[in-house]
Amino acid sequence: MGMMGSLNISQAAGPYIKVISLNEEEEIGLPFTGTTKTVKVSWSSNITDSYVLVYLKKGNTILGRINSSGTTASLGSYTWEFPKYFNSNNDFVSAPAGADYKIKLEIYQVETKIAQGESDGYFSIVQPSITVLSPKGGETWIVGERKKVLWNAVGVDYVIIYIYNPIITGAGSTNYIYDGVLSASNGYYDWTIVQNQLPGGSNLPGIYKIKINGVNNDNIGAQVVTQGESDDYFNIVQPSTTVLSPNGGEKWEIGKTHDIKWRSIGYSSSVEIKIALQDTRYSPFSESPLGEVVIASTQNTGSYTWTIPSELTDSLGRTMKLGAENVYKIEVFSIRPGAECKPEKCDTSDAPFSIEAYAEYLEATANLLRAMGQNRVYRIVNEKRLWVPTISAFNAQGLKWEDIQEVDEAEVTQYPEAKLIQVIDSPKVYYLTESGLKRHIVNSQVFESYDNKWEDIIEVTAAVLDVYPDNNLIRAEGDYKVYKLEDGKKRWIKTAEAFNRLGFDWTKIAPVNTMEVNAYSVGVEIE
Repeated sequence: MGMMGSLNISQAAGPYIKVISLNEEEEIGLPFTGTTKTVKVSWSSNITDSYVLVYLKKGNTILGRINSSGTTASLGSYTWEFPKYFNSNNDFVSAPAGADYKIKLEIYQVETKIAQGESDGYFSIVQPSITVLSPKGGETWIVGERKKVLWNAVGVDYVIIYIYNPIITGAGSTNYIYDGVLSASNGYYDWTIVQNQLPGGSNLPGIYKIKINGVNNDNIGAQVVTQGESDDYFNIVQPSTTVLSPNGGEKWEIGKTHDIKWRSIGYSSSVEIKIALQDTRYSPFSESPLGEVVIASTQNTGSYTWTIPSELTDSLGRTMKLGAENVYKIEVFSIRPGAECKPEKCDTSDAPFSIEAYAEYLEATANLLRAMGQNRVYRIVNEKRLWVPTISAFNAQGLKWEDIQEVDEAEVTQYPEAKLIQVIDSPKVYYLTESGLKRHIVNSQVFESYDNKWEDIIEVTAAVLDVYPDNNLIRAEGDYKVYKLEDGKKRWIKTAEAFNRLGFDWTKIAPVNTMEVNAYSVGVEIE
Protein backbone atom coordinates (compact mmCIF):
# COMPACT_ATOMS: atom_id res chain seq x y z
CA MET A 1 0.00 0.00 0.00
CA GLY A 2 1.40 3.38 -0.96
CA MET A 3 2.12 6.12 1.62
CA MET A 4 -0.66 8.70 2.16
CA GLY A 5 0.33 12.38 2.03
CA SER A 6 -0.36 14.79 4.90
CA LEU A 7 -3.91 16.15 5.05
CA ASN A 8 -4.68 19.53 6.76
CA ILE A 9 -8.33 19.95 7.65
CA SER A 10 -9.40 23.32 9.15
CA GLN A 11 -12.57 23.21 11.12
CA ALA A 12 -14.77 26.21 10.42
CA ALA A 13 -15.01 28.63 13.33
CA GLY A 14 -18.35 28.74 15.13
CA PRO A 15 -20.55 31.82 15.24
CA TYR A 16 -19.28 34.63 17.48
CA ILE A 17 -19.85 38.28 18.37
CA LYS A 18 -17.38 40.55 20.13
CA VAL A 19 -17.86 43.98 21.75
CA ILE A 20 -15.55 46.57 20.16
CA SER A 21 -16.53 49.92 21.69
CA LEU A 22 -17.44 50.18 25.39
CA ASN A 23 -15.22 47.15 25.82
CA GLU A 24 -12.88 48.41 28.52
CA GLU A 25 -12.38 51.01 31.23
CA GLU A 26 -13.56 54.45 30.18
CA GLU A 27 -15.72 57.20 31.59
CA ILE A 28 -18.85 58.43 29.83
CA GLY A 29 -20.43 61.58 31.13
CA LEU A 30 -24.13 61.98 31.63
CA PRO A 31 -25.81 64.53 29.36
CA PHE A 32 -26.47 68.04 30.58
CA THR A 33 -29.94 68.44 32.11
CA GLY A 34 -32.55 68.84 29.39
CA THR A 35 -30.25 67.60 26.61
CA THR A 36 -29.68 64.27 24.88
CA LYS A 37 -26.52 62.36 24.10
CA THR A 38 -25.71 59.41 21.91
CA VAL A 39 -22.96 56.82 22.30
CA LYS A 40 -22.00 54.28 19.69
CA VAL A 41 -21.90 50.58 20.68
CA SER A 42 -20.00 48.58 18.06
CA TRP A 43 -19.13 44.94 17.53
CA SER A 44 -17.56 42.43 15.18
CA SER A 45 -19.17 39.13 14.16
CA ASN A 46 -18.81 36.41 11.55
CA ILE A 47 -22.59 36.17 11.19
CA THR A 48 -24.34 38.63 8.89
CA ASP A 49 -27.80 37.17 8.30
CA SER A 50 -28.91 37.68 11.88
CA TYR A 51 -29.86 40.38 14.36
CA VAL A 52 -28.34 41.63 17.61
CA LEU A 53 -29.95 42.49 20.94
CA VAL A 54 -27.92 44.97 23.02
CA TYR A 55 -28.20 44.87 26.82
CA LEU A 56 -26.88 47.06 29.61
CA LYS A 57 -25.41 45.24 32.60
CA LYS A 58 -24.58 46.68 36.00
CA GLY A 59 -22.34 44.33 37.93
CA ASN A 60 -23.82 40.87 37.28
CA THR A 61 -27.35 42.16 36.72
CA ILE A 62 -28.85 42.83 33.32
CA LEU A 63 -30.79 46.07 33.64
CA GLY A 64 -32.49 45.84 30.25
CA ARG A 65 -32.14 46.28 26.52
CA ILE A 66 -30.90 49.51 25.01
CA ASN A 67 -32.18 48.82 21.48
CA SER A 68 -35.95 48.56 21.16
CA SER A 69 -35.72 45.78 18.60
CA GLY A 70 -33.04 43.66 17.02
CA THR A 71 -30.32 45.47 15.07
CA THR A 72 -28.99 43.89 11.88
CA ALA A 73 -25.68 42.24 12.78
CA SER A 74 -23.96 43.30 9.56
CA LEU A 75 -24.35 47.00 10.54
CA GLY A 76 -21.68 46.46 13.17
CA SER A 77 -22.99 49.13 15.56
CA TYR A 78 -25.96 50.66 17.31
CA THR A 79 -26.38 54.32 18.30
CA TRP A 80 -27.42 54.32 21.93
CA GLU A 81 -29.55 57.13 23.39
CA PHE A 82 -27.32 57.31 26.41
CA PRO A 83 -27.80 56.33 29.23
CA LYS A 84 -31.34 55.00 28.65
CA TYR A 85 -32.55 51.40 28.57
CA PHE A 86 -35.85 49.49 28.56
CA ASN A 87 -36.52 48.04 32.00
CA SER A 88 -38.62 44.99 32.83
CA ASN A 89 -41.79 47.10 32.52
CA ASN A 90 -40.64 48.28 29.12
CA ASP A 91 -40.21 51.79 30.44
CA PHE A 92 -37.40 53.76 28.81
CA VAL A 93 -35.40 54.90 31.86
CA SER A 94 -31.95 56.36 32.58
CA ALA A 95 -29.16 54.41 34.23
CA PRO A 96 -27.64 56.12 37.27
CA ALA A 97 -23.97 57.02 37.64
CA GLY A 98 -21.81 54.03 38.47
CA ALA A 99 -18.48 52.37 37.77
CA ASP A 100 -19.44 48.76 36.97
CA TYR A 101 -21.27 48.78 33.65
CA LYS A 102 -20.85 46.39 30.72
CA ILE A 103 -22.48 45.86 27.35
CA LYS A 104 -23.87 42.40 26.63
CA LEU A 105 -24.63 41.33 23.03
CA GLU A 106 -26.79 38.42 21.89
CA ILE A 107 -26.99 37.41 18.21
CA TYR A 108 -30.04 35.54 16.89
CA GLN A 109 -31.06 33.72 13.73
CA VAL A 110 -34.84 33.67 13.57
CA GLU A 111 -35.67 32.96 17.22
CA THR A 112 -32.52 31.03 18.09
CA LYS A 113 -29.63 32.63 19.98
CA ILE A 114 -26.48 31.43 18.28
CA ALA A 115 -23.77 33.53 20.02
CA GLN A 116 -23.20 36.13 22.75
CA GLY A 117 -20.46 38.38 24.06
CA GLU A 118 -19.89 41.19 26.54
CA SER A 119 -17.43 43.92 27.42
CA ASP A 120 -14.05 42.69 28.64
CA GLY A 121 -13.91 45.40 31.30
CA TYR A 122 -16.24 47.77 33.10
CA PHE A 123 -17.00 51.27 31.90
CA SER A 124 -18.30 54.09 34.08
CA ILE A 125 -21.29 56.37 33.79
CA VAL A 126 -20.28 59.58 35.51
CA GLN A 127 -21.59 63.01 36.29
CA PRO A 128 -19.53 65.26 33.95
CA SER A 129 -17.20 67.65 35.75
CA ILE A 130 -14.25 69.92 35.13
CA THR A 131 -11.86 71.05 37.84
CA VAL A 132 -9.46 73.88 37.02
CA LEU A 133 -6.11 72.97 38.62
CA SER A 134 -4.11 76.01 37.50
CA PRO A 135 -4.49 78.90 37.88
CA LYS A 136 -6.50 78.19 41.03
CA GLY A 137 -6.34 81.75 42.38
CA GLY A 138 -3.81 84.06 43.99
CA GLU A 139 -1.10 83.58 41.34
CA THR A 140 0.51 86.47 39.48
CA TRP A 141 1.07 85.82 35.79
CA ILE A 142 2.87 88.18 33.45
CA VAL A 143 2.09 89.25 29.90
CA GLY A 144 4.42 87.45 27.51
CA GLU A 145 4.93 84.44 29.77
CA ARG A 146 4.06 80.92 28.65
CA LYS A 147 1.94 79.31 31.37
CA LYS A 148 0.13 75.97 31.66
CA VAL A 149 -3.63 76.05 32.16
CA LEU A 150 -4.33 72.72 33.87
CA TRP A 151 -7.60 70.88 34.39
CA ASN A 152 -9.09 67.51 35.29
CA ALA A 153 -12.07 66.54 33.10
CA VAL A 154 -14.52 63.72 33.81
CA GLY A 155 -17.13 62.53 31.35
CA VAL A 156 -16.47 65.02 28.56
CA ASP A 157 -14.58 64.68 25.31
CA TYR A 158 -13.62 68.27 24.55
CA VAL A 159 -13.09 71.57 26.36
CA ILE A 160 -13.36 75.25 25.47
CA ILE A 161 -11.22 77.64 27.53
CA TYR A 162 -12.10 81.24 28.42
CA ILE A 163 -10.67 83.99 30.58
CA TYR A 164 -13.04 86.12 32.63
CA ASN A 165 -12.66 89.60 34.17
CA PRO A 166 -15.24 90.39 36.88
CA ILE A 167 -14.66 94.15 36.65
CA ILE A 168 -16.07 94.30 33.13
CA THR A 169 -19.81 93.97 32.57
CA GLY A 170 -21.53 92.46 29.57
CA ALA A 171 -20.14 90.39 26.75
CA GLY A 172 -16.70 91.99 26.97
CA SER A 173 -15.98 90.33 30.32
CA THR A 174 -15.03 87.00 28.74
CA ASN A 175 -12.76 85.98 25.90
CA TYR A 176 -11.31 82.78 24.43
CA ILE A 177 -7.70 81.97 25.19
CA TYR A 178 -7.84 79.32 22.44
CA ASP A 179 -10.15 79.82 19.48
CA GLY A 180 -11.50 76.27 19.18
CA VAL A 181 -11.97 73.07 21.15
CA LEU A 182 -9.26 70.95 22.75
CA SER A 183 -9.26 67.30 23.70
CA ALA A 184 -10.36 67.08 27.33
CA SER A 185 -7.96 64.20 27.96
CA ASN A 186 -4.94 66.48 27.31
CA GLY A 187 -5.39 68.03 30.74
CA TYR A 188 -3.45 71.18 29.88
CA TYR A 189 -2.98 74.01 27.42
CA ASP A 190 0.25 75.99 27.03
CA TRP A 191 -0.95 79.57 26.92
CA THR A 192 1.28 82.45 25.88
CA ILE A 193 -0.35 85.45 27.56
CA VAL A 194 -1.09 88.14 25.00
CA GLN A 195 -2.41 91.43 26.33
CA ASN A 196 -4.95 92.11 23.56
CA GLN A 197 -6.46 88.67 24.23
CA LEU A 198 -7.46 89.70 27.75
CA PRO A 199 -10.88 91.20 28.52
CA GLY A 200 -10.16 94.90 28.95
CA GLY A 201 -6.60 94.11 27.91
CA SER A 202 -5.26 97.65 28.13
CA ASN A 203 -6.16 97.96 31.82
CA LEU A 204 -3.41 96.09 33.63
CA PRO A 205 -2.84 94.90 36.26
CA GLY A 206 -6.14 93.01 36.33
CA ILE A 207 -7.85 90.14 38.13
CA TYR A 208 -9.13 87.13 36.24
CA LYS A 209 -10.49 83.60 36.38
CA ILE A 210 -10.07 80.79 33.90
CA LYS A 211 -13.39 79.22 32.89
CA ILE A 212 -13.58 75.87 31.06
CA ASN A 213 -16.68 74.47 29.34
CA GLY A 214 -16.94 70.74 28.70
CA VAL A 215 -18.57 69.61 25.43
CA ASN A 216 -18.95 66.24 23.75
CA ASN A 217 -18.21 67.14 20.15
CA ASP A 218 -15.88 69.49 18.34
CA ASN A 219 -18.56 71.41 16.48
CA ILE A 220 -18.90 75.18 16.78
CA GLY A 221 -21.65 75.88 19.30
CA ALA A 222 -21.54 72.37 20.79
CA GLN A 223 -23.85 71.84 23.77
CA VAL A 224 -22.12 72.56 27.07
CA VAL A 225 -22.47 69.62 29.48
CA THR A 226 -20.40 70.91 32.41
CA GLN A 227 -18.34 73.90 33.50
CA GLY A 228 -15.39 74.60 35.81
CA GLU A 229 -13.49 77.71 36.84
CA SER A 230 -10.56 78.89 38.99
CA ASP A 231 -11.35 78.75 42.71
CA ASP A 232 -10.42 82.41 43.10
CA TYR A 233 -9.09 85.33 41.09
CA PHE A 234 -5.48 85.49 39.91
CA ASN A 235 -3.51 88.51 38.66
CA ILE A 236 -2.07 89.34 35.27
CA VAL A 237 0.46 92.16 35.15
CA GLN A 238 2.72 93.82 32.63
CA PRO A 239 6.44 93.02 32.84
CA SER A 240 8.19 96.02 34.32
CA THR A 241 11.51 97.45 35.45
CA THR A 242 11.64 100.06 38.22
CA VAL A 243 14.69 101.97 39.49
CA LEU A 244 14.65 102.00 43.31
CA SER A 245 17.95 103.72 44.11
CA PRO A 246 19.12 106.34 43.40
CA ASN A 247 15.65 107.65 42.75
CA GLY A 248 16.14 111.38 43.28
CA GLY A 249 17.68 113.71 45.85
CA GLU A 250 20.57 111.46 46.97
CA LYS A 251 24.04 112.90 47.38
CA TRP A 252 26.68 110.42 46.19
CA GLU A 253 30.42 111.12 46.14
CA ILE A 254 33.22 110.35 43.73
CA GLY A 255 35.42 107.56 45.06
CA LYS A 256 32.72 106.06 47.26
CA THR A 257 30.78 102.85 46.67
CA HIS A 258 27.00 102.74 46.36
CA ASP A 259 24.39 100.12 45.42
CA ILE A 260 22.24 100.80 42.37
CA LYS A 261 18.97 98.97 42.99
CA TRP A 262 15.99 98.09 40.82
CA ARG A 263 12.93 95.81 40.80
CA SER A 264 12.17 93.67 37.76
CA ILE A 265 8.88 91.85 37.13
CA GLY A 266 8.61 89.32 34.35
CA TYR A 267 12.32 88.83 33.67
CA SER A 268 14.50 86.05 35.04
CA SER A 269 17.72 86.72 36.94
CA SER A 270 19.73 85.49 33.94
CA VAL A 271 18.51 88.33 31.69
CA GLU A 272 21.26 90.84 30.88
CA ILE A 273 20.59 94.27 32.34
CA LYS A 274 22.45 97.40 31.29
CA ILE A 275 22.86 100.36 33.61
CA ALA A 276 23.52 103.85 32.29
CA LEU A 277 24.15 107.24 33.86
CA GLN A 278 22.33 110.20 32.36
CA ASP A 279 23.39 113.82 32.69
CA THR A 280 20.02 115.54 32.45
CA ARG A 281 21.59 118.83 31.35
CA TYR A 282 21.96 117.23 27.94
CA SER A 283 19.93 114.97 25.66
CA PRO A 284 20.64 111.21 26.01
CA PHE A 285 21.68 111.41 22.35
CA SER A 286 24.13 114.26 22.92
CA GLU A 287 27.69 113.40 21.90
CA SER A 288 29.50 116.52 23.00
CA PRO A 289 29.14 116.72 25.89
CA LEU A 290 27.90 113.17 26.45
CA GLY A 291 24.34 112.85 27.75
CA GLU A 292 24.38 109.14 28.62
CA VAL A 293 27.05 106.47 29.24
CA VAL A 294 26.57 102.76 29.99
CA ILE A 295 28.37 102.02 33.23
CA ALA A 296 27.67 98.27 33.55
CA SER A 297 26.21 95.16 31.96
CA THR A 298 25.11 92.72 34.63
CA GLN A 299 22.63 89.98 35.45
CA ASN A 300 19.14 90.89 36.59
CA THR A 301 19.82 90.44 40.32
CA GLY A 302 18.22 93.71 41.38
CA SER A 303 21.43 95.28 42.64
CA TYR A 304 24.79 96.46 41.30
CA THR A 305 27.64 97.85 43.42
CA TRP A 306 29.23 100.89 41.77
CA THR A 307 32.38 102.70 42.81
CA ILE A 308 31.97 106.17 41.39
CA PRO A 309 34.90 107.41 39.25
CA SER A 310 35.65 111.00 38.38
CA GLU A 311 34.70 110.42 34.75
CA LEU A 312 33.09 107.80 32.52
CA THR A 313 34.23 106.73 29.07
CA ASP A 314 31.91 105.32 26.40
CA SER A 315 32.70 102.65 23.78
CA LEU A 316 34.01 105.32 21.40
CA GLY A 317 36.42 106.76 23.93
CA ARG A 318 34.36 109.87 24.68
CA THR A 319 34.22 110.99 28.32
CA MET A 320 31.62 112.30 30.73
CA LYS A 321 33.04 114.31 33.64
CA LEU A 322 31.31 113.68 36.96
CA GLY A 323 30.75 116.08 39.82
CA ALA A 324 27.57 118.18 39.87
CA GLU A 325 24.45 118.65 41.96
CA ASN A 326 21.02 117.28 41.04
CA VAL A 327 21.70 116.58 37.37
CA TYR A 328 22.17 112.80 37.21
CA LYS A 329 19.73 109.93 36.71
CA ILE A 330 20.28 106.19 36.59
CA GLU A 331 18.66 104.26 33.74
CA VAL A 332 18.18 100.48 34.00
CA PHE A 333 17.16 98.69 30.82
CA SER A 334 17.17 95.39 28.92
CA ILE A 335 17.17 97.13 25.53
CA ARG A 336 19.76 99.13 23.68
CA PRO A 337 20.58 102.54 25.18
CA GLY A 338 18.88 105.48 23.52
CA ALA A 339 15.84 103.42 22.46
CA GLU A 340 12.40 104.47 23.65
CA CYS A 341 12.25 103.75 27.39
CA LYS A 342 9.07 101.71 27.85
CA PRO A 343 8.05 100.68 31.39
CA GLU A 344 8.23 96.96 30.72
CA LYS A 345 11.93 97.05 29.80
CA CYS A 346 13.34 100.32 31.08
CA ASP A 347 13.12 102.86 33.88
CA THR A 348 15.02 105.90 35.09
CA SER A 349 15.35 107.60 38.45
CA ASP A 350 12.21 109.61 39.22
CA ALA A 351 14.25 112.75 39.89
CA PRO A 352 17.92 113.81 39.56
CA PHE A 353 20.54 113.06 42.22
CA SER A 354 23.98 114.55 42.93
CA ILE A 355 27.49 113.19 42.42
CA GLU A 356 29.78 115.41 44.44
CA ALA A 357 33.54 115.83 44.39
CA TYR A 358 35.20 113.80 47.16
CA ALA A 359 37.76 115.71 49.20
CA GLU A 360 40.16 112.81 49.69
CA TYR A 361 39.96 111.93 46.02
CA LEU A 362 40.79 115.47 44.95
CA GLU A 363 43.69 115.57 47.37
CA ALA A 364 45.03 112.25 46.11
CA THR A 365 44.93 113.20 42.43
CA ALA A 366 47.02 116.26 43.20
CA ASN A 367 49.60 114.17 45.12
CA LEU A 368 50.72 111.22 43.01
CA LEU A 369 54.46 110.68 43.19
CA ARG A 370 56.96 108.28 41.63
CA ALA A 371 60.70 108.23 42.17
CA MET A 372 62.66 108.64 38.95
CA GLY A 373 63.70 105.29 37.48
CA GLN A 374 61.25 103.36 39.68
CA ASN A 375 57.85 101.83 39.00
CA ARG A 376 56.07 102.30 42.30
CA VAL A 377 53.43 105.03 42.40
CA TYR A 378 52.40 106.51 45.74
CA ARG A 379 49.49 108.64 46.88
CA ILE A 380 50.46 111.18 49.50
CA VAL A 381 47.71 111.08 52.12
CA ASN A 382 47.96 112.73 55.54
CA GLU A 383 51.68 113.31 55.00
CA LYS A 384 52.26 109.58 54.39
CA ARG A 385 52.93 107.71 51.18
CA LEU A 386 50.34 105.04 50.29
CA TRP A 387 51.51 102.60 47.63
CA VAL A 388 49.11 101.96 44.73
CA PRO A 389 50.09 98.32 44.14
CA THR A 390 48.76 97.54 40.62
CA ILE A 391 47.59 99.18 37.40
CA SER A 392 44.08 97.88 37.99
CA ALA A 393 44.14 99.40 41.49
CA PHE A 394 45.24 102.73 39.99
CA ASN A 395 42.45 102.68 37.40
CA ALA A 396 39.82 101.47 39.87
CA GLN A 397 40.35 104.59 41.95
CA GLY A 398 39.78 106.84 38.95
CA LEU A 399 43.34 108.15 39.10
CA LYS A 400 44.97 109.66 36.02
CA TRP A 401 48.43 108.79 34.76
CA GLU A 402 49.07 112.38 33.69
CA ASP A 403 48.70 113.45 37.35
CA ILE A 404 51.81 111.46 38.42
CA GLN A 405 54.77 113.67 39.36
CA GLU A 406 58.19 112.08 38.76
CA VAL A 407 60.56 113.34 41.48
CA ASP A 408 63.83 112.50 43.21
CA GLU A 409 63.70 109.46 45.46
CA ALA A 410 64.44 111.64 48.49
CA GLU A 411 61.26 113.60 47.87
CA VAL A 412 59.25 110.36 47.97
CA THR A 413 60.97 108.83 51.00
CA GLN A 414 60.56 111.96 53.08
CA TYR A 415 57.03 110.74 53.66
CA PRO A 416 56.69 107.74 56.02
CA GLU A 417 55.18 104.70 54.38
CA ALA A 418 51.49 104.19 55.21
CA LYS A 419 51.01 100.80 56.87
CA LEU A 420 47.61 101.14 58.52
CA ILE A 421 44.33 101.83 56.72
CA GLN A 422 40.72 101.90 57.74
CA VAL A 423 37.48 102.42 55.80
CA ILE A 424 35.66 105.57 56.83
CA ASP A 425 33.08 104.81 59.58
CA SER A 426 34.29 101.21 59.93
CA PRO A 427 35.96 99.84 63.11
CA LYS A 428 38.23 97.42 61.20
CA VAL A 429 41.90 98.36 60.86
CA TYR A 430 44.13 96.71 58.25
CA TYR A 431 47.91 96.31 58.01
CA LEU A 432 49.53 96.71 54.59
CA THR A 433 52.40 94.27 53.94
CA GLU A 434 55.59 94.98 52.01
CA SER A 435 54.10 93.13 49.00
CA GLY A 436 50.96 95.27 48.91
CA LEU A 437 48.57 92.91 50.69
CA LYS A 438 46.14 93.85 53.47
CA ARG A 439 45.54 91.87 56.67
CA HIS A 440 42.86 92.62 59.23
CA ILE A 441 44.32 93.32 62.70
CA VAL A 442 42.15 91.11 64.89
CA ASN A 443 42.22 93.13 68.15
CA SER A 444 43.78 96.11 69.95
CA GLN A 445 46.35 93.91 71.76
CA VAL A 446 47.77 92.75 68.43
CA PHE A 447 47.68 96.35 67.15
CA GLU A 448 49.68 97.65 70.10
CA SER A 449 52.11 94.69 70.10
CA TYR A 450 53.66 96.17 66.95
CA ASP A 451 54.03 99.63 68.56
CA ASN A 452 51.45 100.98 66.12
CA LYS A 453 49.92 104.36 66.82
CA TRP A 454 46.23 105.02 66.30
CA GLU A 455 46.96 108.42 64.80
CA ASP A 456 48.92 106.70 61.99
CA ILE A 457 45.77 105.11 60.58
CA ILE A 458 44.75 106.53 57.22
CA GLU A 459 41.06 106.60 56.36
CA VAL A 460 40.19 105.42 52.86
CA THR A 461 37.06 104.53 50.91
CA ALA A 462 35.83 100.97 50.57
CA ALA A 463 36.86 101.16 46.93
CA VAL A 464 40.47 101.94 47.89
CA LEU A 465 40.50 99.14 50.47
CA ASP A 466 39.29 96.65 47.88
CA VAL A 467 42.24 97.27 45.55
CA TYR A 468 44.58 95.61 48.06
CA PRO A 469 44.44 91.79 47.93
CA ASP A 470 44.07 89.90 51.22
CA ASN A 471 47.14 88.58 53.01
CA ASN A 472 46.09 85.09 54.08
CA LEU A 473 49.50 83.39 54.56
CA ILE A 474 51.45 84.07 57.79
CA ARG A 475 54.40 82.65 59.73
CA ALA A 476 55.58 83.54 63.21
CA GLU A 477 59.08 85.01 63.25
CA GLY A 478 61.56 82.26 64.15
CA ASP A 479 59.03 79.47 63.43
CA TYR A 480 58.85 77.23 60.36
CA LYS A 481 55.07 76.74 60.47
CA VAL A 482 53.08 78.49 57.73
CA TYR A 483 49.39 79.14 58.33
CA LYS A 484 46.50 79.94 56.04
CA LEU A 485 44.04 82.45 57.51
CA GLU A 486 40.45 81.52 56.86
CA ASP A 487 37.26 82.83 58.54
CA GLY A 488 39.22 84.11 61.55
CA LYS A 489 41.08 80.82 62.04
CA LYS A 490 44.63 79.71 61.31
CA ARG A 491 45.13 76.45 59.42
CA TRP A 492 48.61 74.94 59.50
CA ILE A 493 49.86 73.91 56.05
CA LYS A 494 51.83 70.85 57.17
CA THR A 495 54.00 70.20 54.11
CA ALA A 496 55.62 72.03 51.23
CA GLU A 497 53.89 69.58 48.92
CA ALA A 498 50.48 70.68 50.21
CA PHE A 499 51.50 74.35 49.89
CA ASN A 500 52.55 73.90 46.26
CA ARG A 501 49.61 71.67 45.39
CA LEU A 502 47.20 74.40 46.43
CA GLY A 503 49.00 76.95 44.27
CA PHE A 504 50.16 79.22 47.11
CA ASP A 505 52.95 81.76 46.55
CA TRP A 506 55.98 81.54 48.91
CA THR A 507 56.63 85.25 48.41
CA LYS A 508 53.21 86.12 49.85
CA ILE A 509 53.97 84.71 53.33
CA ALA A 510 53.97 87.55 55.86
CA PRO A 511 56.05 87.34 59.06
CA VAL A 512 54.06 88.13 62.21
CA ASN A 513 54.76 88.13 65.94
CA THR A 514 53.72 85.42 68.36
CA MET A 515 50.89 87.46 69.87
CA GLU A 516 49.22 87.76 66.47
CA VAL A 517 49.62 84.05 65.70
CA ASN A 518 48.07 83.19 69.05
CA ALA A 519 45.17 85.60 68.48
CA TYR A 520 43.70 83.29 65.84
CA SER A 521 41.70 80.22 66.83
CA VAL A 522 42.94 76.89 65.44
CA GLY A 523 41.33 75.49 62.31
CA VAL A 524 41.65 72.15 60.53
CA GLU A 525 45.18 71.38 59.38
CA ILE A 526 45.93 71.27 55.65
CA GLU A 527 47.78 68.16 54.54
